[in-house]
Amino acid sequence: MDKLRRTLKVTLAYEGTDFKGWQDVSSAPSIEGTFKRALEQILQERVTLKAASRTDAGVHARGQVLSFKTEKLTPLENKLRYSLNRLLPSSISVIEIEEVNSDFDATNQADFKLYTYRLSPSKIQEPLDRRFAWHFSGTYDLEAMREGAKMLTGTHDFSAFTNQRKELPENRVCTLHQAIITRSDLLEFHLLGDRFLYKMARNLVGTLVYVGLKKMDKNAIRALLSEKDRTLAGPTAPAHGLTLERVFFSSDPSFVQAEVPPLLNR
Repeated sequence: MDKLRRTLKVTLAYEGTDFKGWQDVSSAPSIEGTFKRALEQILQERVTLKAASRTDAGVHARGQVLSFKTEKLTPLENKLRYSLNRLLPSSISVIEIEEVNSDFDATNQADFKLYTYRLSPSKIQEPLDRRFAWHFSGTYDLEAMREGAKMLTGTHDFSAFTNQRKELPENRVCTLHQAIITRSDLLEFHLLGDRFLYKMARNLVGTLVYVGLKKMDKNAIRALLSEKDRTLAGPTAPAHGLTLERVFFSSDPSFVQAEVPPLLNR
């Protein structure tokens, strides 16, 4: 462990409705800014947060992970979690705090991220789903969507599924390990990958929705991957349907040393 500073790993859950995403911006409330102010108020020191994912405005999380270093050498995890949850708004909760190795970095060491997108296909949306599921009624061809999802899995250049922004990375190759669609009252898209480009998860969902509604042939997905043209893919699904479910780290003692975590192997 760092002799001068301890490294703490935090697991957060939040409802993203009232926030402009994770990243701290001066013009609007953010998850990062809100959490950081509460943390610094308690610790009485400046901290730098490293987050596993920079979720967009309106996106939710059950398992966002962040790390930071503190000069407070006395173990304080349980007390800190309690104090943060008393100080933070009800839309943000600290699930767990633990001390980790000094070289742990939530931003750069995440191995897999699991997102779930929820869609309400019924004519009338349940009120309790309003903030957490996209209401897009229609008759969906579930089998065609699942076949399209299989075409998306693997290692590809996902340029056709990322929106333009100034800091868009040159490397747009990602590995989508699993893309599973389940159906109950809601349609749920479970996406497990090593990394996700800007709005990539929502663009994958929007494209699969078009496949399900017969607005796009499932075989067009192969062309999208090869032609890398965003204008040919489906729409960007609304942010409020997306939830960051979990982040996996190989440094975690509970991590299963396999090609992918077994969570979605079914």
